[in-house]
Amino acid sequence: MPLSKPLPELRRDLQELLTEDLAAALSALRELLPENTDKHGLVLALLGRLKDANKERIRNTITNDDYQRRVDTVRAECFDLVAALEEVDFEAAASAKASAAKAARQGSILYRVPHRMPLQKPTICTIRVAIDEDAILEDIVLDDDVRLRPRVEVSDMMRAELLDPDGEVFNIRPLSETEQLVREQGYTQWLFSVKPKVEGEHQLLVKVSMMEYNAQLGRYVPREVSVLETVTIVTEAVPADLEPAPLKSSGEQVTIGPQTTAQPPPSGAVPPSSPGDNWKFDKVVDPKPQGAVPPASVPYPTRGVEVTKPQKKSSGGARALAVMLIFILAGGGATWAFTPAPTRAWWVASFQDTAEAYASYVEKFGDDPRARTRVEKALFLKSEKTGRLADLREYQRAYPEGAYRGQVLDQVNRLDNEALASIRRQPDAEKINRYVQDFPESERLPELREAAGNRQELMPVLEKAYLQSIREQPTEQKVRAYLRDFPESERLPEVTEAVKSRPEVLEKVQPELEDAYLKRLEVAPTEREAEKFLESFPAPQKREKFEQILEQKPQIRRRVIDKMERSRDVGSSGH
Repeated sequence: MPLSKPLPELRRDLQELLTEDLAAALSALRELLPENTDKHGLVLALLGRLKDANKERIRNTITNDDYQRRVDTVRAECFDLVAALEEVDFEAAASAKASAAKAARQGSILYRVPHRMPLQKPTICTIRVAIDEDAILEDIVLDDDVRLRPRVEVSDMMRAELLDPDGEVFNIRPLSETEQLVREQGYTQWLFSVKPKVEGEHQLLVKVSMMEYNAQLGRYVPREVSVLETVTIVTEAVPADLEPAPLKSSGEQVTIGPQTTAQPPPSGAVPPSSPGDNWKFDKVVDPKPQGAVPPASVPYPTRGVEVTKPQKKSSGGARALAVMLIFILAGGGATWAFTPAPTRAWWVASFQDTAEAYASYVEKFGDDPRARTRVEKALFLKSEKTGRLADLREYQRAYPEGAYRGQVLDQVNRLDNEALASIRRQPDAEKINRYVQDFPESERLPELREAAGNRQELMPVLEKAYLQSIREQPTEQKVRAYLRDFPESERLPEVTEAVKSRPEVLEKVQPELEDAYLKRLEVAPTEREAEKFLESFPAPQKREKFEQILEQKPQIRRRVIDKMERSRDVGSSGH
């Protein structure tokens, strides 16, 4: 049967897939090559070797280095196999397809999504797929949150997702690859960390899709949704018995300073400011005799501070509180009291070391000049913790020349690469539009065009994406890419108008823009096309060529030339 695309192109696609996903490339070859042929047998053998290596690595019977060597060997042999492919190798593909039309494989899908989750606390959710129902029940405790779907159609490659329909209720972080191979033995598992952000009853969507390799597209595509289930989640605040226990006096006293008999505090004495909500100063004791002069080595009167002790260790903020206690005991209660609020808060945030703690610090001290340096660092650390583009952009907007701009730019570039890789694997309009919105500064528009291949339905989407990117941040590279990829476009005036906001860019690309207009005018020398040219370039650099083209239409030449003269005269009088 003839191939869906030329063999060199198919070979190139397979080699690119091999670089990114060895298992996917082998599965694609297994589908493309006829069964009961030598090369189909070679592919099966390579798949078997890859499976054996995976099993041994999972069982920890080989080191990671040994595993990588085996995978690299399989990959190299697969490259050789692809390079040696000939068109005759695919001739029996039609009969092979017919013989392969057998009953779809049946399997089971299990998922565990707890129906009660603590607010602002991560909870692990699990999705499993297996051919053998017994295997899917291995090493798991069954409870009311576990759901099992038996006798579900499955494929060699499956895709599992946990989605937030409302978009802002849960913070969902996948801990596994979205697309994974399903083996004959054992189970394939996906893990997700889910943190509820809003209290109340909300929904999570469990989505498991079959994936099939499409030879024409050269990639896996979803064929159907095996499970599409809505799960109601009741988020709740941490129970009262898990809150940090209030601290009570132990009856013991810790004295900092000269070892003298503690005297009762003078009337009206005020205890130092509390360093945290969970700390209570029961009593302040002045250790020095009445009228005594503090030692010269002590910059201010030290105080004995009776510190209450918690009855129960708290899970949240315990480390920060412990460090605060060290500060209090080491420098006296007055050390904490006299430390500026931004510094005290920074100690707490840095020891908690979470995105939420840094976000709270920025919100509280963002306008405080005393905290300027720490606010920048907190914003950077928050973006580093979350890895979200929105947080990275927030830092870039606030500190375009900030101390961490290099690290932030590296993270943005990483997300840029991931977004492009996703478009290459499965190009669609939504991804292309999202890419331009997320990365308006990107000059990698030609890579979008290349990723779309020959899919004509995506051409209008791509042109719109080019135009949006040029409007957002016009550059020479973007304009030249547009003129190269859309040479016959009727939207040149939009490009010209967008570039006018950057005169230095317009100066460099004007000759190329004028050439594009004049090529259109050569094809359709109409008065309207000539007027578009004049509207865009009142003082064209290529006036002589423009007039030569109009010589073909004497009946409109005079009118257009008159308009051009008037435009030039108006421009001169304006100066």
